Amino acid sequence: MQPKMAGYWFNMGITCDRLKRHSEAMAAYKRARDLEPSNADYQAASKDTNDPVRSRRSG
Repeated sequence: MQPKMAGYWFNMGITCDRLKRHSEAMAAYKRARDLEPSNADYQAASKDTNDPVRSRRSG
């Protein structure tokens, strides 16, 4: 199944990151970005897989 909802892929990326599955996280973040290229969160996450949610909160 390949959901066409960017939020699904973004959440999958976060989950994979937290499980230290960084290559899978990057693929999920890129899929989210491809589905919603104007979303700044998805763009940032697809460039850095070091838990983008946490790094956004601390910055």
